[in-house]
Amino acid sequence: MRKWALVLTVMVAGCSDPPKWRTEAEIRDIAEDVAEDMAKREVSQLRGEVEELQQKVEELESRQRDVATRTEGVAALVSQNADVANRNALRDMTRRGACGQDTTATEGGGFIITNRKCTEADLTR
Repeated sequence: MRKWALVLTVMVAGCSDPPKWRTEAEIRDIAEDVAEDMAKREVSQLRGEVEELQQKVEELESRQRDVATRTEGVAALVSQNADVANRNALRDMTRRGACGQDTTATEGGGFIITNRKCTEADLTR
């Protein structure tokens, strides 16, 4: 109890001006000002978040364009490598006679056996 009396005495002594009572209109104005300040801060914070998100979207779109460009390059390289591999396979198949043989008559009455040239259709057989 003594403690509270001491605290109350210190508080009263620390106040040089007696408390002022405010009218309802003043309280409403203060509340409106506080609400307006809070709304402004919130709007400012939301604008900052929107700007941050827009920057992230731009960064992601840039990355997406880079990935698309790289993917196109890789696809072209894979296609080129597949074409080279197919041509090499066709040459090898023709050399081995995998597609059959042709006989050609010579002028002297003989004949020559040659390997038939393989085509791309022969790759899938």
